[in-house]
Amino acid sequence: MRIWIFVGFLFLALIAIISSVEGVSFVVDDDNGTWADYGSISEALNDAPEGSTIYIYNGTYEEEINTGKEFTIIGNGSSDTKVDANGSDVVMTLNGNGTFVSGLHLKGPAEGDEVVSVSAENVTIEDCVFGSNSDPSSSGLMGHGSHNLTIRRCTWKDRERGVKVRDAVNILIEDCNGSSNDKGIIFDNVQNATISNNDLWRNEYGIWLRDGCSDVTIEDNNVDDSGENGIEIRMDCNNITIFDNDLLRADRIAINLTDTGDVLVEDNYIFDDHTDNMNGVRLVRSEDCTIHNNTIEAGNAATAVLLEKYSHRCNISDNVIYSGRHAIRVNVSNGCLIEDNWIHNNSGIGLHIERSNRTDVHGNVIADGTSSRELMMIENCYDLNITKNNLSRNEDRVAIYIDETDDVWFENNTVAWSQQGLYARSSDNITIVYNEFINNTYYGVSFSGSTTNCLVHHNNFYGNYDNDGQAYDSASNDWDDGSEGNWWSDWDGNGTYEIDGSGQEDGSPFAEPVETGAPEKVPEIGLLLTVASLAFLAVFIRRRYI
Repeated sequence: MRIWIFVGFLFLALIAIISSVEGVSFVVDDDNGTWADYGSISEALNDAPEGSTIYIYNGTYEEEINTGKEFTIIGNGSSDTKVDANGSDVVMTLNGNGTFVSGLHLKGPAEGDEVVSVSAENVTIEDCVFGSNSDPSSSGLMGHGSHNLTIRRCTWKDRERGVKVRDAVNILIEDCNGSSNDKGIIFDNVQNATISNNDLWRNEYGIWLRDGCSDVTIEDNNVDDSGENGIEIRMDCNNITIFDNDLLRADRIAINLTDTGDVLVEDNYIFDDHTDNMNGVRLVRSEDCTIHNNTIEAGNAATAVLLEKYSHRCNISDNVIYSGRHAIRVNVSNGCLIEDNWIHNNSGIGLHIERSNRTDVHGNVIADGTSSRELMMIENCYDLNITKNNLSRNEDRVAIYIDETDDVWFENNTVAWSQQGLYARSSDNITIVYNEFINNTYYGVSFSGSTTNCLVHHNNFYGNYDNDGQAYDSASNDWDDGSEGNWWSDWDGNGTYEIDGSGQEDGSPFAEPVETGAPEKVPEIGLLLTVASLAFLAVFIRRRYI
């Protein structure tokens, strides 16, 4: 019996010893304090068993950290615990899966390479600073094949690449601060990643994705004062979500998409007040993208939303764009939908579509142009549906200008209080039905320059050209459908209604206004801008002070 009791106690003791080894911890102090187990980090990592926790006391450790085993490495805070490699190529190299690092200020290298190199999986780095000694050409952190990498509450600055991750899956970068880098965060061929709630200031590029990145979410970040572009997505990236970010004062482009597909740009605030060259959102050869529910206060920006060079089948919807130059431009991009946008107080063209076919323009409000440019311009296109839009208050220019464009369906629109309503030149086969043309200074509708095969009926013309001839036609277009024409506020009720120009007439004018289904009311612009400004102020306060 006594033998078995002894064996039992021996077994329990063995379990206790094994457990203590697996969960063992060590203390490192560069001053070799009596409480410390080691005077250097490297010595501790070389001696300690895998799975150990290494606590690093206050001080400056002039050494490299290089481990291929799993450790938990905890400093006493990045302001008090510094590791300075004194010019070595890499300060910290992590090749052990499952490693956790926190609370360190890592300085170096003197030139080239990176401060931290990670080639392991399931690594977490928190509350660290990736600093430098002298050379900004290095990276703050380089992850290569580092699947399941988490970087949280870290800081990096003055680097060529702040954090770069390549050929990896399941990456999380959140609550970090990166400033004055060439590229704040860069991903090459990364899948299933999230970049969230980071402050990225004064970088040439805030966030850069390229070379086949997919399933990446960029959300709740503040990207400010970028020397080039705020967010850059290029080279075969797809299924990217850019959501609820503040992109402020980029010198060139707030969000730039090149050779990408299936990107969602939603609920972002884009603001510029200091450059004449900035574009808000720009797409080049990027198909099947959605730009939805963003607010773009563009200042002197070149174009708020720009689609060009074969950015086909894109959706631009529910955006608020104001106080900039050109609002939306679609160039050589087919099959797009432009829907329910609010465009106000811009000094350039509100919506410009050129050399783009099979486009639907629906439910937009474009108003209050501030210079001699059109609210909407259509050039060298065919097969457009323009419906349910409100084009109002462009006193110095045409509301909608259609030039060398064929096969346009124009229905249920309100065109009001502009210098001229709809002006078409050298175009063919335009159908204009169930619209409201109200109080434009000159003609409500004007056809010139061999515009032919057009059909105009079931529209209301009220107060255009001071009720002294409300339409003009230099060719031979039809102003009724054979049995019913339009309502003209200046028709005297007798006979036909004469159209200025080449002698065309509406053979069957209505005695009473037509039910058109067009938008009934011009929105209160001042109220809309006040709400948008208050929304931005609330976001700014939340990001800065809460």
